Amino acid sequence: MKAESQYPSQIVTPQGVLHFEPPTRSTLSRLHNLLPFGLRKINEAETGARFGIVVQWGEDRLQFVKQQPPEVSIEDALTVYLANSLLIASTIPAFLVRGHEGCFWPLNYVRRKAAGVESGIAYTGMERVGYGDEAHTASRAYDDDIGTGFTDMMVAFIEELKLQSKKIGITLQDCIGLDVRDRNHLENISFNFLVLDQEVICLKTSIREDDPVWTVLRANGIDSVIHMPAVPIELEAG
Repeated sequence: MKAESQYPSQIVTPQGVLHFEPPTRSTLSRLHNLLPFGLRKINEAETGARFGIVVQWGEDRLQFVKQQPPEVSIEDALTVYLANSLLIASTIPAFLVRGHEGCFWPLNYVRRKAAGVESGIAYTGMERVGYGDEAHTASRAYDDDIGTGFTDMMVAFIEELKLQSKKIGITLQDCIGLDVRDRNHLENISFNFLVLDQEVICLKTSIREDDPVWTVLRANGIDSVIHMPAVPIELEAG
């Protein structure tokens, strides 16, 4: 088994120190209950991660709404991916201010197309039972497909995403549509960050000190994240 020291307890950024905290039992329990197929502890020596997020249970797959962008060339796909990563990181602190209670998971995805690459952002999640009934009632358009209260969270995140794009000068790709798609359709998905209530959870299995997302988070008022290194896993039903 890998040593605990493989993961840093903090990273010093130009904006200050960012601390990495282990997940508590409460955090793991809350997240497990809000993920459609739950969370599992897995063998770190075999997978490089301590947790598995179940993205497929039997024939059922985790559902997302993809913010579909225009196709780009293979050469431009990495640039778009990195831009989306920074936009997501800079938007998370602003999203927290909205005060949603639940799990919201914005992630990068990369999908090969006949003429190029679709490098976009997708979302999944749900609010706590009963929270959305009174707090946020603007829209339920995607709730049946994804989860209770998801639509309001997604709309709030996209609003902040657009504002952050203008604020930090990173181009947000045009959106062709918001479509419900399963995990397999998205092909390659990133495990970077998700939001649980007012906590930021880092899912990365590799922590690089030179990753610019740490500075982005710290510059926007985040001084600690919960580090829960995770990978997608598929389980047989039964």
